Amino acid sequence: MRIRPSTFVIYKGKTVYILPIGGFRLIYTDGIHLISSESLEELHAFARRIGLPPRWLHNSPRHPHYDLLTADAREAAIRAGAQVRSARQLVEILRTCSYLPRR
Repeated sequence: MRIRPSTFVIYKGKTVYILPIGGFRLIYTDGIHLISSESLEELHAFARRIGLPPRWLHNSPRHPHYDLLTADAREAAIRAGAQVRSARQLVEILRTCSYLPRR
């Protein structure tokens, strides 16, 4: 199957790499949480773009993220270019973020 840069793939609920769409290159989701490996500003901009309410933000110092509380929110994130990863991979991504404090 050929994948064009403007498309995404979900296969039976499994973690599948999602090609970047629309300028947000470093946004990830496990289908429940939405994070950025780049900055909080990018995370907030992406959340605004897909219509997430600010109250869905969990602004913890070490693991800032938005909860994706509905199927529509999850689909919007993926359509907008979020890269799907497992929950374990999200934790690893957050551990490498230069904008977050270290333990």
